[in-house]
Amino acid sequence: MKYFVVPAVMLSGFAVSAAFALSDDVEHFVSLGVLDGYTALSESEFTPAVGYHALIDDRHRWGLGVAHSMKSDYTTTTGSYDYVYNFDSKWAIFGGVSTGYSFAKRDDGVLAGGQFGSTFEPVENMKMELGYRIHDTLDNWKDRDMSRVEGIYFGFSMKV
Repeated sequence: MKYFVVPAVMLSGFAVSAAFALSDDVEHFVSLGVLDGYTALSESEFTPAVGYHALIDDRHRWGLGVAHSMKSDYTTTTGSYDYVYNFDSKWAIFGGVSTGYSFAKRDDGVLAGGQFGSTFEPVENMKMELGYRIHDTLDNWKDRDMSRVEGIYFGFSMKV
């Protein structure tokens, strides 16, 4: 059952966000970033990531992302929701939840977690982001000491 629930919730969330994408109050961004994180497979490694996110009413951000760890050779796909609090037109902080799927050489698995951080808009239509993310995988990975993926990430986003 748990193998069905998380993907079903994730797909439902993205169906709702697709409906929001038709609104005029939505800003669309593509992003490139890097995660310096810790996993049970490696103490620390830089992991490149790409993504898309939609900012709805300057408060709600839905995102899709893919990261590939070259050293540990696994790929993680995630969907996320963040609540954004804007300090002014340039600075904002956010916090949210995410879920996804991790593809590894020997085992794949559903993951869930959260993230928080800050964004800065140095010029119009471009944002820089610094944050912390943590994910936990399925129970059967805990036997292999692969249960947690966490790290600091930095990224650039451009409005499309």
